[in-house]
Amino acid sequence: MCQMWNTGTAYIANPKGLYYYKYYKKGCICNLSASAMHREFNNLLQQYQIAPKNIEPLKIKLQLTFEEMNKSLYEQQSEIDNRKNELALKIESAEERFIEGDIDRESFIKYKAKVEQQIAEIASETQKLFIPLSNQKKLIDFVLNLL
Repeated sequence: MCQMWNTGTAYIANPKGLYYYKYYKKGCICNLSASAMHREFNNLLQQYQIAPKNIEPLKIKLQLTFEEMNKSLYEQQSEIDNRKNELALKIESAEERFIEGDIDRESFIKYKAKVEQQIAEIASETQKLFIPLSNQKKLIDFVLNLL
């Protein structure tokens, strides 16, 4: 096979629906099926293995690395939760003022809608911030099994 792949292109052969890689270099044009390239890449990967004695320490390191990389996200989540709690307390306080007759119904409804809109915006911000990972340990085990 060609010594290449830093200036290649992938494409699909329409009649067959098969994928190919094409490489252009002065004096050489290589066309190789993706399945053949993937087999060769898989064979290359078979040369590398993690020694069984290193799997458990690697699991621990991956967990710590994941936590460190996401530390700022967890801190931001905590700040967002605090802000949501503050807003919920504002609504509760406004309800008490309404019940005690300090504010009229219309003012209470306007204020409550405004604060609920802020809570909704925060919830939207939270969804953008996090892509939840339900089971880190399971993911790490899966990845190490692949390795």
